[in-house]
Amino acid sequence: MKRKSHVGTSVLAVLALAATIAGCSGPTPPECTEFEQVFVYTDADGDGYGVNDPIGYVCTPGPNQSTNSVDCDDEDGEVHPGAEEVCDDLDNDCNGAVDEAQPKLPYYRDADGDGFGSDLSADKVLACSAPDGYISVGGDCKDDNPNINPAEHEICNGGVDDDCDGQADDNDGSVDVTTRTRYYADKDGDGFGNDDKGADLCVAPAGAVEKGGDCNDNDGSVHPNRKEICDGVDNDCNGFIDDQDPGIDVAEQTAVYTDYDGDGFGDPATVVYTCHPHLPSVLDGTDCDDVDATVHAVQDWNKDTDKDGWGGTVQVTQCSNPGGGLIPASAGVDCDDKDATFHPGATEVCADGIDQDCSGEDQCHTCKEWLDNAPGSSDGIYGIDPVIDGTVVDVWCDMTTDGGGWTLVASTLGTPLDDAGTSTPNPDLATLSPIRPHTAVWNGLRARSANAGDIRFACKQAVTDPDMTVDLSFYDIHWYTEITTGSDGQSCFNEGAGLGDDQPTPARRNNLTGDSLVSGDQWNASGFLEGELSCYDTSSFTVDFDDRGIGGNPNDGTDWGEASYNAKCGTITGTSANTAWFIYYREP
Repeated sequence: MKRKSHVGTSVLAVLALAATIAGCSGPTPPECTEFEQVFVYTDADGDGYGVNDPIGYVCTPGPNQSTNSVDCDDEDGEVHPGAEEVCDDLDNDCNGAVDEAQPKLPYYRDADGDGFGSDLSADKVLACSAPDGYISVGGDCKDDNPNINPAEHEICNGGVDDDCDGQADDNDGSVDVTTRTRYYADKDGDGFGNDDKGADLCVAPAGAVEKGGDCNDNDGSVHPNRKEICDGVDNDCNGFIDDQDPGIDVAEQTAVYTDYDGDGFGDPATVVYTCHPHLPSVLDGTDCDDVDATVHAVQDWNKDTDKDGWGGTVQVTQCSNPGGGLIPASAGVDCDDKDATFHPGATEVCADGIDQDCSGEDQCHTCKEWLDNAPGSSDGIYGIDPVIDGTVVDVWCDMTTDGGGWTLVASTLGTPLDDAGTSTPNPDLATLSPIRPHTAVWNGLRARSANAGDIRFACKQAVTDPDMTVDLSFYDIHWYTEITTGSDGQSCFNEGAGLGDDQPTPARRNNLTGDSLVSGDQWNASGFLEGELSCYDTSSFTVDFDDRGIGGNPNDGTDWGEASYNAKCGTITGTSANTAWFIYYREP
């Protein structure tokens, strides 16, 4: 504050005295005595209150002069000791306190400009008026998002508390139900839920999905997104089953045809696709004459000169029977139409140089056939064509042991045989002195087996031995089919420790001693024959002639196989690396 200049009374007195002494005229003497003078201070704002800026003694205070110096702000006429204190952040009455006894109001920072300020303590102030950026309304729980404040509606949006009431989504009773989603319990996990177990929620419960329509929530293969197949089930949940469903997968259906003449072949013009074929429909729709039961295809008609029911020379090619005693070629072509003993249905006598059955070969199919055609044949290597396809393989035929006619189907050195079948015969099937390990059994005689047949398990303690150490025959049993089907884990000699399909126990013979037992005769007190120790354990594969499988006496010379990686060929302490193992099969 700028202080005003002044002249004190002592100065005036000096000037007056000097003028009198000088004898000159001077100023008019004061109008008051010294005792009537008052001391004044500067009052710049003219509010009647001055500041500590003394002017001096005067007779009467003039403008901007005050006899006191108690003003705390001489530039504001509204601020002085006589003023009323108001809430304006000023000391209006100059008592040293600002806004005393005047209530201040809370103001809240509104950063997002949505009309609601932040309740955070750091964002809240007490003031007489709202500072810039602050408002008098609080309650905003998210002051950086204008869409979140107490005036908003709660909606389903992933756990956001839109209305700042401390609750979000499904936990807020005021949530807008139109923003919820329908969820369905999906018990079978196929992506479709049970319509009867649905609820409108913001957040999907565990195991719930948005898609309903599952008509069987206990079966994951049944739901609206499946194709209908032929299985008696409404797979796609549209209310229709199998053929009733217009959306049935045609690839699942079977084409059937009407067979008017009952020859097993249907008229192709009558095709119908169905899940459940039934008589009189047939599966073959190639009948070119569905009136004549003796004709169903365009074919050659042959002349049957020798009247054996098999034609030789083609006379005509057509569908219907031309008559005149011609024979359909589909029955088979006679390879010698001048001799009635030669035709496709004749009995073949193999290895006699004559093709009686017109098969194009004079080959025996098994060692048993060789022996039947040539009784007294000796043991040795013979060529056979087991599947009658012209492929001849050399195998060892045992023509003397236990009636003879045995075809060697397994031969291995050092490694006990597994029961997994192989279609390729190994070279060691033509010798009793194998030089390699072969773990699989040749399945070449499956076509001749008729499921059941005779089987032999034999082995030599040492491959150089002239005779077998174990040689066991089992009769009329399906083991050959089992051990050449699938893998070891899928095929066992006797599942269930002897309680399965091998009851009653088969007839059998010890070929080394001649001892034999009839079908149904027990194996000692056990009453059954046991095969593998366990189906999956190929290292414990045994056959015991007179005891309970692997639980029998391993040193009595009647055991075949391996137990716990120890060879069982006459003795459990044998050297498996030098042991030779064999399986023979003889068809019925």
